[in-house]
Amino acid sequence: MAYASKRRQKAGSAATTGWRFRAGHCAVVTSLAFLVGMSPLSAQQSPYFEAALKGKEAIERGDLSVAADEFTKCIGYAPGEVRPRLERANVYFRQGKLDLALADAQAAIKLQPKNPDGYVVRGNILFRKGKLDEALADANRALTAMPDLDGGYALRAKIRHARKQYEGAIADYTQVTKLNPTNVGALYNRANLYAEINEHDAAISDLEVVVKVQPLDREAWWLLGNLYGRRSKLDRAEEVFTRLIELDPNDSQGYLQRGVTRAKTGSKQDEALADFSQAIALGLDNKDILGRAYTGKALVYQQRGEYELAKKELLGAIKLIPNDLTTLDMLAYAYGATLELDNAMKTADRYVALAPRSAGSYFRRAWLNGNNNDYARSEADCTKALECDPNFGMGYATRAMARFKLGNNVGAEADVASALKLNPDLAEAHRVKALMALQVGDASSAVQHATRACEGSGWKDPSQILVLVAAYGSAGRVEEAMKWLEKAEGMGLTPADKEDVARLRAAKEFVR
Repeated sequence: MAYASKRRQKAGSAATTGWRFRAGHCAVVTSLAFLVGMSPLSAQQSPYFEAALKGKEAIERGDLSVAADEFTKCIGYAPGEVRPRLERANVYFRQGKLDLALADAQAAIKLQPKNPDGYVVRGNILFRKGKLDEALADANRALTAMPDLDGGYALRAKIRHARKQYEGAIADYTQVTKLNPTNVGALYNRANLYAEINEHDAAISDLEVVVKVQPLDREAWWLLGNLYGRRSKLDRAEEVFTRLIELDPNDSQGYLQRGVTRAKTGSKQDEALADFSQAIALGLDNKDILGRAYTGKALVYQQRGEYELAKKELLGAIKLIPNDLTTLDMLAYAYGATLELDNAMKTADRYVALAPRSAGSYFRRAWLNGNNNDYARSEADCTKALECDPNFGMGYATRAMARFKLGNNVGAEADVASALKLNPDLAEAHRVKALMALQVGDASSAVQHATRACEGSGWKDPSQILVLVAAYGSAGRVEEAMKWLEKAEGMGLTPADKEDVARLRAAKEFVR
């Protein structure tokens, strides 16, 4: 199962107020700076001050309706003041009342056309409404009025980010952090951008700062956990998802993702199953969570070689999330592993129909065709997969196997070279090299590449270990061959692997 990406953009803050916009629903931290220097309302016991204070307190406890009412009172007491209009604009912004928010921002700008804060507030509202050109104009107006305004850079960064102008967006987010090191919204947004362009280490670095400053920020923890997972830092990912569960013990998504993480380690299968079961118990009203939890349980069962149990879970998942590509891929694999080739191919064809531009869909069908000894079709599907993604290493490795079986050793060698150039540790590429070496009687090279294949798969793939058994047998190293044969038999074997074990035991020299 892939790590999910939860993308939310947080905006920056206006420099003179310390405001922080957050994605979609998130508002600003209200400041009482607007109370300073108001000549008609100098007494702190004034009704204006009382209403402003109540408005601030209402925002802090999340009571936006009361906050709007209190700032409306402020406007009534001092209709010429800008700040309460901007405060109410932000409350409306949080409530999703964008037209009302825009009206307040417009009124504030009319009162003080040279105040950059009004342009920042209006620009963020326009950004939310999808009016990027108008929002950019406001960002530029704000920066012209105050070149060191972090909120202006934050707004412009969001616009550039939305337009995929990544270099400029990164520069603007970075400028925000220089002007206001406490602006974690810009760090979060920059982390999202880095994640989007697959610069995961940079994204992780930003998020680690965010969660240190704001340890209750669930969005940041969530993204951080997913990024650790993508970088295969599974221990750290597990720690993060555990943290999310501690923040909310009823978080079904947290249990789901921790289960995925634990399943990927391969050594915490029971714990993973427990997490998936808890996700199911907490997510009964959410088909997506239920379906993915069933898929997660199937992942564990496949790791154990319990393919019948895996299929049962996957068929349950398909009813809930019928077009989920990961689930379809796993179901096709499970059918293939149990030699139900008709069902496997129907599932793979459905996968291709849903994702005709996905290298993974053609790869799964290529794998099935190879298992069915239809190497010509396997080669054709690999070629389609590589048309979708020319940097798909497994596509080259699988086509190399098909070409090897078809007697095209030159083509196989070329594909293996391409695969290893992309990933020098790719297990499937070394597997093909080992089999080609066995074919020509080069036992030493066969052992070398079979060992690399086992290392590349973490010594957890019995089919790779069986190639090593054959290589040791060919080299006359029978005791080592037997040791690894017994190791493979102790793992979860597919029916095809069991047939290979029988052949190896019957072979006098373990030659495959």
